[in-house]
Amino acid sequence: MKDLNLLVKNIERDLLINIVLSVKHGRITKSEGRKIAGEFLSMSFEDNNDFFEKLRDLSKFREVRKVYVKYAPVYFLEKDEIDLKKLRNFMKSNNFKGEGYGNR
Repeated sequence: MKDLNLLVKNIERDLLINIVLSVKHGRITKSEGRKIAGEFLSMSFEDNNDFFEKLRDLSKFREVRKVYVKYAPVYFLEKDEIDLKKLRNFMKSNNFKGEGYGNR
């Protein structure tokens, strides 16, 4: 899983590009762009999960939503893989044979 600081920096860069393009093409005003950027920059978060929850909440803005849709699926797939790997290792280490789960 990517380092949180690197992930935030990449998302910040992509969000800035989306905001600039939206202002340039007249989809939002400069003040709306500043508002979006300000809300993003004022976010505080503890970990990746918290960051993506807050980013999802900010995706009421089209520019943020485009970034969220780009990065969130990758993050959640990686997170699922890590969780599955932990579960597999737990099952192997405890000689889990699935007793009581259809093996009668």
